[in-house]
Amino acid sequence: MKTYLKIPVIALGLFITEFSFAADLASIETQVVNTKSFKLAIKQGEEEVKLKLLDQFGQVLYNESIQARAAYKKVFNLSTLPTGEYRLELEYPIKIQVMPITVDRGGIELHQQEVTEMFKPFFRQRDSKISINMLNTRHNPLKIRVSDDEGQLVYQEVLDNELLIGKQYDLSQLDPGDYTVNLYSESRVFSHLIMIE
Repeated sequence: MKTYLKIPVIALGLFITEFSFAADLASIETQVVNTKSFKLAIKQGEEEVKLKLLDQFGQVLYNESIQARAAYKKVFNLSTLPTGEYRLELEYPIKIQVMPITVDRGGIELHQQEVTEMFKPFFRQRDSKISINMLNTRHNPLKIRVSDDEGQLVYQEVLDNELLIGKQYDLSQLDPGDYTVNLYSESRVFSHLIMIE
């Protein structure tokens, strides 16, 4: 009975920890400058931010790493882009924010009210055990796959609509070697390499 009571307490602790980290992230402002340009401003933050501009097919059109503790301002001119749907991604150590952008003949539209946020999983290995923790605020179905160094699948699990993911896997029965743990969420794959001795 005590074991069952510990799990929600640990999950609640992870939930609170994730949101306390989220409060420390840089503050972001976007503003349309003219019909085909927008300004992005990121106030001084504690963590490095990876910025990407992607087209509707996921092709990276622009990629930049913004160093921690530095304010950032940049104007993005999208006048050479064809009409279509794009997205601006800001990746932090613990989460990813995505803002849709529409480019059409009349100009650009920043869909600031449609910004989505996805928390990244946290992997931790202790001996031959691997723990995976994730705050799944979008309630996406998740797939966890463990493969050996030749790409052969050794374990797979599907998790449906869980808010708090707290899984631990004992891999002590596997042969010594390198293994990859992949967590699939929407169109993203988060990977972690582990070594079993």
